[in-house]
Amino acid sequence: MLALEQLDLGGDGEIDRLNAESFENGRARAQAGGFDFDGWGWEHYGPLFDWATEGRVPLWPLNLSREKAMAVAMADGVGWRAELDADALAWVDEIAPELSLPTEQQRGLVEVLEQSHCQEIPADMSSRMVRAQVARDVLMAKAIMAAREAYPDRQIIAVMGNQHARLDRGVGYWLAQVAGKTRLDVMSVGMVPINHLSDTPGPDDAFDLRLIMPEVSREDPCAPAGETE
Repeated sequence: MLALEQLDLGGDGEIDRLNAESFENGRARAQAGGFDFDGWGWEHYGPLFDWATEGRVPLWPLNLSREKAMAVAMADGVGWRAELDADALAWVDEIAPELSLPTEQQRGLVEVLEQSHCQEIPADMSSRMVRAQVARDVLMAKAIMAAREAYPDRQIIAVMGNQHARLDRGVGYWLAQVAGKTRLDVMSVGMVPINHLSDTPGPDDAFDLRLIMPEVSREDPCAPAGETE
């Protein structure tokens, strides 16, 4: 079972169709699942869809859509509740009724989001962004549990960004809340470019393992216009 952040959550009928129809190749299956070829980059995720299609591996969407996440972020007060369907809201109310983390984890997530926006977002907006991030993590955890129930005899490989994969404040944290004192059989692997090792928590903090990847070269998004590294 391959669960993917790169596919948005939808109705059960969409999941059934994604796994019941015979697709010519991985690209056709990705298109049927609403994969954003431009936003995610087919060159990165195409091999996963090809592997799953050739091996007849079930796929499972994980992600709250960008539009839904934005609506949750921008809602005033508890208005975000109206942006979630009843099933999702019941799950949220059970484990994260305020869509927030404990103080230390909340502070850490705020810092990451502010750094990613060059320390230029107002405090109110950063708290809204954290709310949307927590909503995504909580509902990814819900989707993984639903996949586990639908395919009890299969292992689940969940593909998501490092911030989502964290055990201390991401999906792993919320899966632990569901399980209570008994941790589910979960292994979290952070995929870290070698030139970002110093910025990424070690296995004891956020991940069970860190997989070191080739160096990634990017322009500094916070550098003044015209200035390069």
